[in-house]
Amino acid sequence: MAGENRPELEKVLEHYKNDPLKLKAAKFLIANMDVHFSYKLEELDEYYEKLHRIFSMNGRAEGITLQQDSLFRELKHPNPNQFKMLPDLQVMTADILIDNIDQAFEAWKSPYAKGLSFEDFCEYLLPYKQGDEKPEHWRSSYRDSILKDVGHRIGNGHSPGGRGLSNVFDSDPLTLVELFGATNRNPFTIPGI
Repeated sequence: MAGENRPELEKVLEHYKNDPLKLKAAKFLIANMDVHFSYKLEELDEYYEKLHRIFSMNGRAEGITLQQDSLFRELKHPNPNQFKMLPDLQVMTADILIDNIDQAFEAWKSPYAKGLSFEDFCEYLLPYKQGDEKPEHWRSSYRDSILKDVGHRIGNGHSPGGRGLSNVFDSDPLTLVELFGATNRNPFTIPGI
C-alpha cells in the first residue's frame, strides 16, 4: 500500500534499529497507518493559511474582534467534493515520523505523562495526528504554546478537570491528547500557534 513511499517508512525503521522501544513505536504507527489519510487541494491549504492569519490577528486564544468576525464571514470554504484523498502510507516522510516519535517520547518523560504504560502511550500520546489533517511537524508549536498555559495553571494550583495533578493522567489519559496530541484540524489554525 505504501507504493513508491516505502523507502521513507523503511528509513524510519532503520533509524530506530538500535532503540527497541522506539522501533516498536514506529512499527505501531506504520502498522496502523493504512486507515489514515489527508485531503489535498490547493484551496484547502490557502484556506488554512487564511484561518491562521485571522486567528493570529489579536494574539489570543479567546474572543474574536469585529474585524476577525467580518473576515470569517467573507472566507470562502473549499469545496469538499474537489478534495483528493491521500493515504498517509503514500505521503508520510521519514523526517516527520521520526520527529513525531522523538517528541512523543520526550513528552512521555514529562510530569504530565510519565505514568503512562507503553500501550497507553501508543494509543494517546504517540499518534502523529488524530483526524484527516496532513502529516506535518506540529508538536513543537503545540508544546511551546499549550504547555505555557498548562504550566501556569498547575503552578497556580489548578489542573485540568479541577483534580490534583497526581491523579489527572492516571485516571483520564484523554487529557494527554489535549496537551500533546493532535486535533482534527490543521494545528497552525489554533490561536497562539
